[in-house]
Amino acid sequence: MVIGIAALSLSTFLAFVNRCILKRENRLLDEDELGALKGANRERIEEAARLEGITLEEAMEKKRGFRYLY
Repeated sequence: MVIGIAALSLSTFLAFVNRCILKRENRLLDEDELGALKGANRERIEEAARLEGITLEEAMEKKRGFRYLY
């Protein structure tokens, strides 16, 4: 019984840690989107769009569409 409670407590704690990590990553993705069209990042996105044969707006939408689910 103690092993079951300990395992449940550990898994709950690890799930909480995982959720915090994913929330942080999503926040960093949001911040990156705001600064994406500045300097070297813009050139990198334009180059990726050119290689994929899509417009800059479509490339930004593909980049913006990604989020971690938690």
